Amino acid sequence: MEAALAVARLLQFAAAMVLLGTPAFALGVALRCPDFAAAEPAFGRWVRRASLVAALVSLASAALWLDLEAAAMGDAWSEALNRDTVGAVLFDTVFGRVWLWHLGLEAALIVCLLALRGTGALGLIVALAAAHVASLAWAGHGVMRPGATLLTVLSLHLLAGGLWLGSLPALFHLLTRARAAPSAARDRAVRIMLPLYSRVGYGVVSLLVLTGIANSVYLVASARLLFGTAYGRVLILKLVLVTATIAVALSNRIVLAPRIAGGHGAPVAALARRVALEQALALLILAAVSVLGLLPPALQQ
Repeated sequence: MEAALAVARLLQFAAAMVLLGTPAFALGVALRCPDFAAAEPAFGRWVRRASLVAALVSLASAALWLDLEAAAMGDAWSEALNRDTVGAVLFDTVFGRVWLWHLGLEAALIVCLLALRGTGALGLIVALAAAHVASLAWAGHGVMRPGATLLTVLSLHLLAGGLWLGSLPALFHLLTRARAAPSAARDRAVRIMLPLYSRVGYGVVSLLVLTGIANSVYLVASARLLFGTAYGRVLILKLVLVTATIAVALSNRIVLAPRIAGGHGAPVAALARRVALEQALALLILAAVSVLGLLPPALQQ
């Protein structure tokens, strides 16, 4: 049951991150390159399809997560579809009451993605997706301590992760299209977006690291428990993966992005490969996060 719940959590986190990061990246393109949408309508269609797929996966994995919580509460697989048990999870637990809002946000996002168009719609989708990602803080260890401090830290941590890791597919798509079928509009968008992406990235990654440290202070009691518990060891793995991802991102920013911004097209292929590597590392990070949520914090041994 725990393995199934870990998979449901991974699907939920990955879909939620893409659902925030992809429209956010597209909004940046729309604001900084206002002529790009008319010149390259295929990019807007890709963003909408990718976001809609992410929303549907998010809704399906959220429903699966709910059913698995019911199975865990009833201590039997048959309870996963038991109406009374599912109702008890939804209405009698903190997780369930937050999950009602979470599911509602997913439904609202699907409606917006199907019905709305334009820059204003992207802004609304990003706002709803941010609330959707932040609500995941209530589905983990954030509810263990009284008060709003830990929940706020976790919410900011998730939002920073969504803006960074969730925007990588959109960046990768833009780079691969600029490489496969160069055009003036695509080249201009790449040259404009890369410096902006890097500047925003510094702030987002800094927030991710600071909130990650604060989260660890709340959930890991000592260095001994960091190395001596399952939670601590998985957290160390996550930190190694995050460090590796930041190192790849910094090398992109320092070595490749300035050359592309200066009009040198050759490094676009190399940057696309590096972004693909970042995406693979991001998936591993989210897998570690999914497992961490199922382990007791390293507060005592």
